[in-house]
Amino acid sequence: EAIYWLDLILDNVFWTGSRSDLIGFIRMFYIILHFEDENYMILEYYINTTERYLLKHKILFVYERTLISFFRKISRYTLLEDKQKNEFIKVKEQLRKIKQKKNAKNPELEQIYIEAWIDSKILKIPVYEILTMKGKTPDS
Repeated sequence: EAIYWLDLILDNVFWTGSRSDLIGFIRMFYIILHFEDENYMILEYYINTTERYLLKHKILFVYERTLISFFRKISRYTLLEDKQKNEFIKVKEQLRKIKQKKNAKNPELEQIYIEAWIDSKILKIPVYEILTMKGKTPDS
């Protein structure tokens, strides 16, 4: 159902040209949802269109570039759980290093939810539990 609602948001003409940072954030989650739904046949397409969107709107920073590269890698290892887990661990460390840089442009909202998703894949527990442990649930 989440994919349906994100489709409506992304296809809505109202959003064109406004809040490109929010649309970029939504596109990242769109990729995650398709990955979770095992829609591997279209995953590469959405990765490419998201990268083009971020480039066009000049919001493809180091953090986003790292995520795009990561999404490409994990989409290739759809059946190899060990390789996927290794990639999740690697990207977690890369994102941690990016966050430590003073001049890096890192959107806080994107970081909280995407990093919680990455942690949930490494630890094999639901995202909501990760957010609860960090005190970052949507209702807090």
